[in-house]
Amino acid sequence: MTRRWAVVALVAGVGCGSQPPSAPRSGRDDAVGAATARVRVRGAAAHGDVLWIADQAVVATAPLAADGTCGVPAVGAGATALVRIDAPVFGVVEVPAGRAIDVDVSAAQLATIRGTIAVPTGVAFDWVDLHLTPRPGTLAPRLVLADGTGAAMRSTFATRRLTEPAFTAEVIVGTWEVRLDREVDAPLGSGEVTLATGAVTAAGGPALVENHGGWQVPVAGDVALTITLTQRTE
Repeated sequence: MTRRWAVVALVAGVGCGSQPPSAPRSGRDDAVGAATARVRVRGAAAHGDVLWIADQAVVATAPLAADGTCGVPAVGAGATALVRIDAPVFGVVEVPAGRAIDVDVSAAQLATIRGTIAVPTGVAFDWVDLHLTPRPGTLAPRLVLADGTGAAMRSTFATRRLTEPAFTAEVIVGTWEVRLDREVDAPLGSGEVTLATGAVTAAGGPALVENHGGWQVPVAGDVALTITLTQRTE
């Protein structure tokens, strides 16, 4: 499925009006069966996976098939399910872990992050990696980024290499961690420059606060960011 990710040259203005994801439907659905998860975005099948969480640990995982469905494992009472979507949009939705899970993210629950990138004086822009991670207030990052049921974690939720100094990304509304960097694997003296995020500013507001290498961006509607990169010398 084509991902809603585009590199652009200009940044649009800030919009508004998006709403937090509403509680998805749960219960038996005769179209998909009583032990099936179905995940859609604006009515179309989503790509991603589902994690089942109990006692602050991931106890089961399942990737979504091409039709946006997967089987639901048997989990204990009190477990929750975390739906992770990486196409056609990015985001997570936490739902009760019932016999059936039916999530359909509407257009009202989505927003667009637009960014322009500034590099240090004298440095030519050729590429940089953009990292996006949702930061829901109810779950620890190690659960959002879990890789299977063990202790392994992803380094970020979504990473894209940009070859233009601007980007757009459609996401589920909520708080997002934004980080850009360019880690160069080259000999000393090669002239390649390693870059890191120096500051992130939302249009019409002050610079955002850095937290453990990422900048926390509240996304309640479309948001325009200016991201300033700095040269790393270590």
